[in-house]
Amino acid sequence: RFAHGPVTNKRYLPILTSRGCPYQCRFCVIPETNKRHWRMRSAKNVVDEMEFFYSMYKIQEFHIEDVDPTISDKRFREICQEIISRGLKISWKIVSGTKIETIRDEKTIDLMAQAGCRYVSISPESGSPNVLKLMKKPFDLAHAERLAAHMSKVGIKLQICFVLGFPGETVEDLQMTWDLVRRLTRKGIDEIALFIVTPVPGSAIYDSIGGYGSLSELNFSPVWRDDYERLSRFRLALYRHFLLWKLIHHPLKFLKQPLNFLLRRFETKMEMVPYRVLAIWFYKVRQTITDVVFWRTPCPR
Repeated sequence: RFAHGPVTNKRYLPILTSRGCPYQCRFCVIPETNKRHWRMRSAKNVVDEMEFFYSMYKIQEFHIEDVDPTISDKRFREICQEIISRGLKISWKIVSGTKIETIRDEKTIDLMAQAGCRYVSISPESGSPNVLKLMKKPFDLAHAERLAAHMSKVGIKLQICFVLGFPGETVEDLQMTWDLVRRLTRKGIDEIALFIVTPVPGSAIYDSIGGYGSLSELNFSPVWRDDYERLSRFRLALYRHFLLWKLIHHPLKFLKQPLNFLLRRFETKMEMVPYRVLAIWFYKVRQTITDVVFWRTPCPR
């Protein structure tokens, strides 16, 4: 119900194949918590775990929660080949994201699809090279566009994540992000996620942004920001246009989403949002009824 990634099968399990990240994005805490070290499990060790839960508990879907599982393209190809050689009838999804430049080429994507990959999340963060430089996040936009198109071709669902409101970002930079989303939507991406940046403790930008009253205000809705309303309007407009562009360029993908929701076989995180809202609403209603019943029930003497 509250899985990080889209749940297609009823029995799924999160899994870690590596830890850490060698990059130094200024909005992220990982460079501080892991000191830019990346540690990996061997392909055999990873697939041994998958096979154990598949054979013992009939787990058929795995959500890879690594920060950057594809840092070693060689190791990730070995994981795929190990799954294929063992004949495991499983699916798996990279739900926490990965750096798409570390996926070398279309051949790796073909191997991933053959091994059961059904979903990948990546984070360009911005369509502006200037903002990416400010973030200290090198990103090959052309490589991302090419591989995004190929993922759509082989049936791997793709999420693209962006950070809005980074210090130094201009209106022109936001327009470049808008244009990138439009191009990627034509290529066949399945969903986007737009976040307004907040200075998380431990990140490089933590001391450079002020205006909040307490640490509890450092969340996904930084309403204390002077530009929060402007960024919220931009975010909402981009979400709306993304859905419109998706309907125009990929109508079958768009129309399939309500069916996935009704069947509870989610292929994207977006499809799970209405289900989660309903689940929370029903939980609150049930809790209210329970409270009323217990309140009216007389205490035993």
